[in-house]
Amino acid sequence: MAEYLGSEEHYLQARLANLMQVFVNTQESQIQEFHQRLDALLFQYQQRVTEMEWRSEGLPLTPVERQDGFYDLLHDMHDDRIEYQEANVIAAIDRQMERLQQCEAEQGQHREQGRGL
Repeated sequence: MAEYLGSEEHYLQARLANLMQVFVNTQESQIQEFHQRLDALLFQYQQRVTEMEWRSEGLPLTPVERQDGFYDLLHDMHDDRIEYQEANVIAAIDRQMERLQQCEAEQGQHREQGRGL
């Protein structure tokens, strides 16, 4: 009977861990989508501010200046995206390491309980 309860508890823990992983993955994808929308809004805002600044200084926006400004902003957004993705990867690795350490600790406890019985 105790073995059955132990296996059922192990199944429930594994199921809970799986559901938590699905939840985390869903949240990460939603955060990425939100970040992309914010990037688009930020880009539009930066374009408007840049145009307003240049026009207030009396400088006309030439096509070359617009193109240079666009590519500068695009590169900045790309760099921000890379930093964001790197941070996500590092956070995922940290979570995986924590899970592995927790599993090792649980296995050690099960071994100790098995030897004690």
